[in-house]
Amino acid sequence: MPGIACQAQGCTFNTAQQVDEGAAVSDQLMLLRIHTDVVHPPSGRGVDGQGVRQGGGGKPNKIVTPKLEMGIGPDEFSFWKEKWDTYKRSSGITELGAIQDQLTSCCSDEIYRDLFRTLGSSLHTLTEDAMIKEMRRLAVPHHSNLVNIVAMRSVTQERDERVRSCVARIRGLA
Repeated sequence: MPGIACQAQGCTFNTAQQVDEGAAVSDQLMLLRIHTDVVHPPSGRGVDGQGVRQGGGGKPNKIVTPKLEMGIGPDEFSFWKEKWDTYKRSSGITELGAIQDQLTSCCSDEIYRDLFRTLGSSLHTLTEDAMIKEMRRLAVPHHSNLVNIVAMRSVTQERDERVRSCVARIRGLA
């Protein structure tokens, strides 16, 4: 008997290579099924011709919605915005309604309440950029530029603080 060949495109596997000539058809079918499950699984992860696993491990970790709290500084808001962009890209949301819903779920109760009081029902008609701008206006308290100058001049390296951490802190204030 000539054996049973794998029907996957580009695969040269044949059961005749693995079993004796007089093997039962049921044994050959079982061997073909094992080959198909290992080398050509439905998920796309399998073994290449050299026996090396292909594809990733399991599912990637679920990304948590970044939370926006009241009273943060401009640098913390920029960090939140970066986390939001990463979240939006990773979760694959593109529809404006879904983006609006996710943005409102990012807000603390206090910010969401203020957004609703300020904008009312027009809250869900804003674009993403307009909504983020409004969230920034509510979350980041406005203060004089003199406050930034005083904070910058009073920076010193803390005891046991790494130089890189201190430099990062200074750049965040600048």
